[in-house]
Amino acid sequence: MSFGIEVIGNDAAGSFIVTDTSKNLLGYSVIAAGAGSSVQVSGSAKQPLVFVNAKGVTAADTAGITVNWNPSNNTYYFYSPVVHNYTTGPFDADIQLTARVVNYFIVQSMDEVSPDTTQTHGVQIMASNGDIMVDSRSFPVNGTFFISKIVSAGAATAGSTITTSEDDYVEMSTFVYNDIEYSTNPYGIGGGYWYRSAKFKSTHIEYYGRMGLHLTILGGAWWSEFDLDNYAPVIMGRLR
Repeated sequence: MSFGIEVIGNDAAGSFIVTDTSKNLLGYSVIAAGAGSSVQVSGSAKQPLVFVNAKGVTAADTAGITVNWNPSNNTYYFYSPVVHNYTTGPFDADIQLTARVVNYFIVQSMDEVSPDTTQTHGVQIMASNGDIMVDSRSFPVNGTFFISKIVSAGAATAGSTITTSEDDYVEMSTFVYNDIEYSTNPYGIGGGYWYRSAKFKSTHIEYYGRMGLHLTILGGAWWSEFDLDNYAPVIMGRLR
């Protein structure tokens, strides 16, 4: 591009690109930050990204933290998962969830953030296709965030350290769970569970994933449990 605009910020960590019209980057804005066992996001059609840090939270170091997004009320819920209630007739196990208060911040793409129309002056930058990359009226929280680390898909195994910085926040869209109800189906899967959680230690953060399945194959029944790797990249960030 022979012309355009590039905005560079600077803080204690150094300089960083705020926006660059030559890259057609859609900006993300921090729309909420705080602490709680749940957080509701208003006026959002798409699921926002939630970053969590639970250092010092009860059981966050042993059972970890997993999340649930409820699209009917646009709310994130934060839990510690524990597998319990093993049965043998039929083979099954359930996930027991305990609500946990965590520190969080939520980010949303700029096209999903409603601008503050009471502000009559500011800056709006558009991409070549007309999408709004940055709108200075669309920052409801006085702060921004940055990506501090990314762990590639498949690089984290159960119990492995994903960051040695206990102050990082983990983006939780892949740290979810499913309690599989027992049923008879043509795929040979009865009941079971699976979950992925982030374990917040005092000096680092660990990834954990686990699955248990009741399998019926050739007339025989088996209960199998195994660890899960991260099937998608794990993103970590911090507030500026």
